[in-house]
Amino acid sequence: MTPKMSPSKARPNEVFPNAPLVEAVFEIRFDGTLSVDCNKHKIQACFFDRFPALGVPVATSTPQPQLAVPLRLTSKDENELIQFSAVNFSYHLKKYTHFAGFKRAGLDACKKFVNIVGLKTCQRVGLRYINHIPVLRQSGLIPLRHYLNFGFSLPDTIPEKLEQFSTRLITKLGDGELRTNIVLQQSPGPHVSEWIVLDFDFIIESKMKFNNLSVCLEASHKHTEDVFLSLISEKYLHIMRQRRK
Repeated sequence: MTPKMSPSKARPNEVFPNAPLVEAVFEIRFDGTLSVDCNKHKIQACFFDRFPALGVPVATSTPQPQLAVPLRLTSKDENELIQFSAVNFSYHLKKYTHFAGFKRAGLDACKKFVNIVGLKTCQRVGLRYINHIPVLRQSGLIPLRHYLNFGFSLPDTIPEKLEQFSTRLITKLGDGELRTNIVLQQSPGPHVSEWIVLDFDFIIESKMKFNNLSVCLEASHKHTEDVFLSLISEKYLHIMRQRRK
């Protein structure tokens, strides 16, 4: 008999209608190969029906080695895209509903890219989930515990009344490493809105063949999901289950 689960507890693989996820990313990194550069036209032709828009990512303040500067192919609705360079390939999805569909689409895109370029192995696999949790201040302060099962243990001289925060955690889990960033961000402009960025990046650094990627992604997702559900407060879990209007 399956034990009854409290309705306040999240279930593995539960679909949340009002989830704060804004982008999911699957990435592989490999030894640099100029085969990517000389096959750019083949890559574009292969993905053109699904990703017709060609561009480059928005420039960042961090300089990148020339080999790592990617090209971007985007779908018409801008919901999904792929990026690739001589050292990496990534699949991005913005309107994420469930892991099975995301994994299937990501692996399918990766397989097509790998076959064109002629790769045999990769050295690193990443699974990233970026969440934006809208917050409302109370008396000018952020009630962090309303949203996350997370806080700061501070000396008495520092009151736990947060106006701003930024935390980075790196944890070994299974065969990989989970990098968790928890940051308060504001939108620019006169009408200020704020959200907690809850950014998970699970990384496995190991030389592997591409037929091992599915199992690798399953394990990465399981670890990340466990941490995410343990961090979300019961109050915000209730909000995540509500249907969007």
